[in-house]
Amino acid sequence: MLIGAVVTLLSGVLIGLYLLTQSGALLFWIGLGGVLVVITYTAGPFPLAYNGLGETAVFIFMGPVMVLGAYYVMAREFAWTPVLAGIPIGFMVAAILHANNIRDLDADRAVNKRTLAVLLGLRAARIEYVVLVGGAYVAVAGLILAGIMPITALLVVITLPEAYRLIRIITTSTETPLLHQAQGRTAKLHGQFGLWLVVGWLVGLALSAIIR
Repeated sequence: MLIGAVVTLLSGVLIGLYLLTQSGALLFWIGLGGVLVVITYTAGPFPLAYNGLGETAVFIFMGPVMVLGAYYVMAREFAWTPVLAGIPIGFMVAAILHANNIRDLDADRAVNKRTLAVLLGLRAARIEYVVLVGGAYVAVAGLILAGIMPITALLVVITLPEAYRLIRIITTSTETPLLHQAQGRTAKLHGQFGLWLVVGWLVGLALSAIIR
């Protein structure tokens, strides 16, 4: 496992260095931040995952920062739109981790792993899951109202029934098999949500081009 982690990290660094030569300095800082988060996530004197900061780190770096990085490689300039567009994705990624931590709450507490779920307790942790999943949809609505996303981004509501089912499981069940299933399904929800968000945005751009 350690060898695999090292190989993955080094591969990411090499790819990042290549992309850096094709873009600019901002990508260096994004990459450096990502490497530091990977290292400090479970290691060092203050591991993020063991101190209730796992969801925050994942939200930032696998949401706004990741989307900004992808945009920067192609556009070679900074813009706030990709940062803001990454917020709904960040919520969903954080929800995956939080579902995992709710499932493992008792085991983590036993070994003094202070995840956000452990720090909050089961009831508040369940509310946090609702906030994260629901926050993704609210963020899309807010970005549409702000004129940052096209109204066709509302295609993400196609995934709402599954989001509701998962919220029901997380907020009512204490059975490990069901919670394990919910964690995997949250990951799938993230993928489906992201897909429909992209499709909705592309449809919006296409309609805008046709109208013009």
